[in-house]
Amino acid sequence: MSIVRCVHCQEEVRVPARVSPQATVECPRCGEHFELSAALDALPPLLVVIDDPGASSSSEEPADFELGPSVPKFEFEERDAPAAISVSRSSGGSSVASRARRRESSSGMILSAIAVIGGGACALPLAQIVLWWVFGQDPVELGPTVSQYVSFIVPAKFRAPADDGSTWEQASEDTDTNERPRPERVAAPPVRQPAGPGSGGDTSESTTTTTDTAGGGGGLAIGLGPSPLDNPPVVRPIRARPERLGDLAEVSEDELNTLLNSVILAQEDWLDAATFSDDERATRLDDFYAMYCELAEALARYVPADVEQDTLLGSIDQTLRFELDDNQL
Repeated sequence: MSIVRCVHCQEEVRVPARVSPQATVECPRCGEHFELSAALDALPPLLVVIDDPGASSSSEEPADFELGPSVPKFEFEERDAPAAISVSRSSGGSSVASRARRRESSSGMILSAIAVIGGGACALPLAQIVLWWVFGQDPVELGPTVSQYVSFIVPAKFRAPADDGSTWEQASEDTDTNERPRPERVAAPPVRQPAGPGSGGDTSESTTTTTDTAGGGGGLAIGLGPSPLDNPPVVRPIRARPERLGDLAEVSEDELNTLLNSVILAQEDWLDAATFSDDERATRLDDFYAMYCELAEALARYVPADVEQDTLLGSIDQTLRFELDDNQL
């Protein structure tokens, strides 16, 4: 099998086996016809064989190298390739067309359903109008009802009777007749009022007041009840200084200063207790809190003058905040 160039498009093509040079061939690329000898003349010259030891074996190669059955098969597939492509395109187009037809059919079904429903809805009123005006019949007695809204569509004999106002007069008369009679006013019985402390123990009848209820019912008797001013609120004076705490003795300012110094000393002992044992440190901590509680109790029993109170409490607060930390406070 050789490779030659087409004499028209100059593209390389293969030469089938067992083809004579006088054969007329067709270029698979450009489709032009020409003689094979014209393309074979353009081939380069063959090599000159000087010595070939394997000539005997090579003489048998063409029998083994025959591609007779395969060449037509290859040529058949190559020629049928465009046909296969066209078939695939046609199959794709058929699927697209089927989908389009399916969509058209579904939309057509919806439109047909709407047309059927709308046609029925329009046909019913038209049929009723034909029955009224052409045949003069009202089988379902829709005339009185429809004439209340669009009277010009309904013939006069099928319309509802005209309202001349007698109905309203009759209704008003019925309303007046069915109205309940208004009850008469009834005076409430007199209420006995107990005698005051200066009346000598006698009782006297108090004057009653009769009022009408909203519904015109019986009267409501209002007695002479107690006035809100009979029990005036108790106004107690604000204490200017705290009261004495029972039998507890008051604490003087000197005692407060002594307790304050004791708290400060107990706090110093607590800080120095870091070098002692756990029992000793716990004992000193208990002493500090005990002195702190005694100072608080003394402050509760101390009754200073108004001027001295703020000064003394401020001094104690500053001293404790200066000597103690936040945890101790």
